[in-house]
Amino acid sequence: GTDAERRSAALAGTGELRGHVDPLVGIMLRPGEAQPTLNATASIRPDGVRRRPAPLPDRVAQHIVILGDSVAFGHGVNDDETLAHQLEQLLAHVRGSQALPVVATTVAVPGWNHRNAVHFLIDHLRGLDPDIVVYLPVANDLTDTFGVTEGGHRALLPDPAEPDPWLSVHDEPLLAYIEHSVAAAQARGVTLDLGDDAAGPHGLLADLSAESQRRYDDAAGSIELLQRILQRVDARLLLAYPEENAYGWTLRARLAEAGVEVPSVSLYTSIPSAYRLVGDSHPSATGLSFMARWIAEDLLQRGWVEAGAERSLPPLPPGAAQHHAAE
Repeated sequence: GTDAERRSAALAGTGELRGHVDPLVGIMLRPGEAQPTLNATASIRPDGVRRRPAPLPDRVAQHIVILGDSVAFGHGVNDDETLAHQLEQLLAHVRGSQALPVVATTVAVPGWNHRNAVHFLIDHLRGLDPDIVVYLPVANDLTDTFGVTEGGHRALLPDPAEPDPWLSVHDEPLLAYIEHSVAAAQARGVTLDLGDDAAGPHGLLADLSAESQRRYDDAAGSIELLQRILQRVDARLLLAYPEENAYGWTLRARLAEAGVEVPSVSLYTSIPSAYRLVGDSHPSATGLSFMARWIAEDLLQRGWVEAGAERSLPPLPPGAAQHHAAE
């Protein structure tokens, strides 16, 4: 059928995704109750944003948006275990019931890149009305925008925002290769524990080729655009790097070279397996709780969120502090 007919079919499909009207956003989650990952349940609002488990306060509040992809979304965790919810709970504890309420909202879709996340926020800025945006940069920011099939599932389609839409750049082929290798070894009675780097150096992250360099420049450009848009509405931007890796180091350098000064906080040096989902590299609810703790601490120290007069953040469990990356 025509492009319009295919988009209508995608919007009416049975999968967990639907297409966004903005091609720079690409995909969004279908409203309603969904089980997008593992055994977790996610509730999605009509605008495609993950629903907060608590009702909105009946008075003026300070609004924080957690922006990003699957880490920000809370892959594999329930609505009351997300980074946004745990951050909101921590700040409510510190500030007390008489202070201005803080409302933290998850604005994220698994598979989004930097362009998708930033343009969704721009498109929905009036409705979300953030005072603070906490953006989590991740390595798949450098990959192409996903399409959506008629049935509502992710698809590797040409990305209209790239100079060469037919140059498909995704992690899926690499991950499929690793999964195939593990399965083939198991069939022979051999156990392999392969990480994402098992196929060799990641060319997209290396910042050596012209294509890699261009994509880093694009990522830095999206952050600069986001900061500029937020400044116009008197909102603040904080970059929260989930863990130290080549993507974060190179992105920091790109921003510095471009003269873009954005406040940032480093979270993990490397997320330990004890703080990850079983059989999955994403942080668990416990892993997200420490990320929320470090982000809350940073926001309070900056004075972006006013601390209560008597309360303080709860202490970290023994051993957790050693995994916190130095800024």
